[in-house]
Amino acid sequence: MGKTILKISNISNKYFNFISVRLSFGFFLFYICFRPITDLFTNIEIFRNITPNDLLGGLFLLICGIQVIKKIILIKSNQILRNFNIIYLFFLAICLFSFINTDSIFISIKDLLRLLTILITFNFVFIFFNNSEKKLYLINAIIFSSLTPLFFGMNQYILNTGYYDYGFNRIRGVFVHSNAFAQYLLIIFFLIMLIISYLNINKLKRVFMIILSMIILFEIYNTFARVTWIALVIGIILFILIRMKLLKKIIYSSIFIIAFFIFLPFVYERFKDIFNKEAYASWYLNSLDWRLELWRGIFENLKIDNLITGYGLGMFKEHMGIEAHNDYLRILYEIGSIGLLFYLFFLLYISFIIIRNIYYYKSLKEANKYKIGLILMVTLMITSLTDNLIVAIGILVYFYSILAIILNPDISWGEPIT
Repeated sequence: MGKTILKISNISNKYFNFISVRLSFGFFLFYICFRPITDLFTNIEIFRNITPNDLLGGLFLLICGIQVIKKIILIKSNQILRNFNIIYLFFLAICLFSFINTDSIFISIKDLLRLLTILITFNFVFIFFNNSEKKLYLINAIIFSSLTPLFFGMNQYILNTGYYDYGFNRIRGVFVHSNAFAQYLLIIFFLIMLIISYLNINKLKRVFMIILSMIILFEIYNTFARVTWIALVIGIILFILIRMKLLKKIIYSSIFIIAFFIFLPFVYERFKDIFNKEAYASWYLNSLDWRLELWRGIFENLKIDNLITGYGLGMFKEHMGIEAHNDYLRILYEIGSIGLLFYLFFLLYISFIIIRNIYYYKSLKEANKYKIGLILMVTLMITSLTDNLIVAIGILVYFYSILAIILNPDISWGEPIT
């Protein structure tokens, strides 16, 4: 009788685990498909600074976090995943230590949960999307997520209903700001480059991806987000220069140079206020000089005592009344110099692993996968210089999902070296 009960209990546990994994898998894909749309409700407050995004994020941490913890305990983790977790957990510990100086525990906890979402996202994709079929599910979900923002962006362009910034109709899709929309589209664009350059897809899908990439480039241009433009150009240059056959390198370089000079006059209009300051000086402070003024204020407000532990996670906006528009200075201000060093080490470690794998494989096709990973890292580091990506979880979940897809090995994708 006892053995029968034990057997039934074991079967029940297996079925429960199977169902809970399936539900979390489905919820993750649902979250990826529709996360951008929830930015439409960013300004809706349900209760004391709690927004629908916060509730969805909490549900994400609960459902996916439980599965990640269970799996991490039960399985022997990959070395890349283990190192990622160790470095990032140290970073989170430093964030937690900064709570001793915070003026609001509630705000600091809220920001800590945002940062924890990055850890859960990377681990969930790494553990559960562990073969080519599942990776394709996730890739399709990420591509699907872009359709609604692209539709809104095109509608804003056609109807001139973006927000006007000194004569420019800046489209923003479903996002609060054009810069966020541009950064999101940049990630999707490089995912499409991964699909075209690495995956075996039929001609119809290839044509669809090319058309979609053209729409994305058009909308990135119409966000008029200058740093994203720069990151895009640098990303394409890196893809052409790193491990590509000479003939292809010449062809792609020629196409790129021609396109660059064709679009240069249009792009220059957006940079004119920076290069020709005197013409605008009497009535207008360009965004670069505005940021420099803001950053100068950060250093003037920093005290020696707070250089180590910072002023507390999430406190920059509370103290300054505005976002930092520089992730590195934000981290320095909020969690101190040690936290900044750990964050930089975290980014450089991932970049180092990716670079090693680019040159490890003889196959150029295999190298393309890691080239996209490197481009994503470089563009993240560039855009972080002038924007607020560290708190833009709606963008970073896509960034770290794609990064986990690239770094997570299976038979058909190739085993990365560590």
